[in-house]
Amino acid sequence: TNTGISITSIDFNETFREQLSQVSDRVIIDDFLTHNFGRTFDRLVSGDVIEHILDTDLFLKKAHSLLAENGFFYLQTPNLASWHGRLSLLFGYTPEALEVSMSKNYFGKFWIFRHENAIHHVRIFTYKALREMCTYYGFEVMQAVGVDHRIPAIFKHIPQIAGSVCLKLRKK
Repeated sequence: TNTGISITSIDFNETFREQLSQVSDRVIIDDFLTHNFGRTFDRLVSGDVIEHILDTDLFLKKAHSLLAENGFFYLQTPNLASWHGRLSLLFGYTPEALEVSMSKNYFGKFWIFRHENAIHHVRIFTYKALREMCTYYGFEVMQAVGVDHRIPAIFKHIPQIAGSVCLKLRKK
């Protein structure tokens, strides 16, 4: 059925084209930061992307410019100050969300957070830093939710220490 909703997805990695085409009407293989969309959007969704981007200022400016007036931006990213990140640091380990190498993920990490391949996080936010930066770039925080696959229900209302933070933002 025709819902009247059109979904556009963008990723710079060609290997995701098939997955994106399963949920999108239009798939763009390009760099979000430099692509000319030629239009605005009512909603933008960025799930676990901003931590991979070196120029997060440009990312937020671009998202703001692509939103229609009063449009919504849903932004999720790992939380540096998560409960498990704090425990890792307390015991002298590198938090799960951080990496010290571009080739291996596991240097300095507690064994349950070790993965073979690097995940290439270049910017890691705390809840407070993410809120402040989004506000600075013209977004109003409508809702903040903590996301944590380890103990989902507990951290929903305390994003300050959840594994990830999800913000519902509105363009001011």
